[in-house]
Amino acid sequence: MNHSNNKPLRILLTAVTFLPDIGGSELGMARVIKGLAEYPNVSIVILSPNNHVKKLKEQFPECTVYGTPHHLKEPFILGYELTFAFKLLWLCIRYRIQIIHCHWSGFPANLIRVIGSLLRIPYFITVCGGDVNEVSQIEYGLTLSSVYKKIVIQNLKKAAHVIAKSPSLKHRVQQLVPAQKSVSIIPNIIFFQQKITQKVSAKPPIIVTIARNHPVKHYELALMAIAELKKIRTDFKYIIIGKDTDQLMPLAKSLNIEQNINILGQQSESVIHDMLSQSTVFFLTSYIEGCPQVCFQALSYNLPLVLTQNPGLKDLVTPIGSCEGKVGNSSTELASALNDYLNHRKKINNYDVVDSITTADIIKAHLTLYYDCCDQKKITPMTLWYKIKEQLCAE
Repeated sequence: MNHSNNKPLRILLTAVTFLPDIGGSELGMARVIKGLAEYPNVSIVILSPNNHVKKLKEQFPECTVYGTPHHLKEPFILGYELTFAFKLLWLCIRYRIQIIHCHWSGFPANLIRVIGSLLRIPYFITVCGGDVNEVSQIEYGLTLSSVYKKIVIQNLKKAAHVIAKSPSLKHRVQQLVPAQKSVSIIPNIIFFQQKITQKVSAKPPIIVTIARNHPVKHYELALMAIAELKKIRTDFKYIIIGKDTDQLMPLAKSLNIEQNINILGQQSESVIHDMLSQSTVFFLTSYIEGCPQVCFQALSYNLPLVLTQNPGLKDLVTPIGSCEGKVGNSSTELASALNDYLNHRKKINNYDVVDSITTADIIKAHLTLYYDCCDQKKITPMTLWYKIKEQLCAE
């Protein structure tokens, strides 16, 4: 479609959390807002929790920002729901909103569904992972609650369009709501856009994980895999970066691998850059992911990936997304995959994965969907996903 027609587009965007909270969803959403705001004919109103308003106004001066007096994840608090509903209604009328876009499929999307129906404004939902994914063995996932699951299903069912950040998330949406056929795959906008050409080969070789210490990250499996790897070789270092990861050291000691591990905790981007520049392989053992920014960050450093064969991760290294990497589910399989990459340090071409879809591609995809909806055209779902033409390049 032609976006140069200067046709006005007025979008209200809301979510459960925004920057400065750091996470893949927050980073990806910030880049979508920034990209859309660069179009002079696009006006964006942001409705966020009050504690984010000041930072959002500083970060997005071209947008109009309003706050609500609560965290939007919490449903069933009548005063908060009424406050959000009236604020949403007022903003939609005052700014003549054409599209409401909620980056979360639970609360407050149920209120958006009601107000949107009342004012005949279509709404979009971007599913983020945390709202629809579930892992029963660790009691992770909002949809494990039957009440919340019904809310999510109704919100997804009535949406004009649903955006999933990965093939696995699209599959999950269609599991929940088979009747919802209008689902596109549009990934997070990656954080690192520049190709990393200068790499330092560390001795001993470095395996790196960047993830907070949370049950869904399944660090126990990662440490058990490292223990298996130590049975094969001892000439490696395993670097762990992320919030609260210092709590992993007792388990590392019990597995007798503390000599091979450096736990750095939460670090600045400069430290992360140094570690990725020196590393040989990136390692992540999550039970489930949505569209993990940290994997794309690793790919921009041309690192191979060793991942669990779970939704959101397998999308990158199976035929769906053909970057250089290996998947496994057991500690033995993962240790073997790590050992293969430590033994055969090939020069790989994984940067092509993150370079194959640009920020402009993702913004244009959003605009196409928005304009087709406003023009009352049938919305054609689209798929943008990361593929590369050749996995390996010559030394």
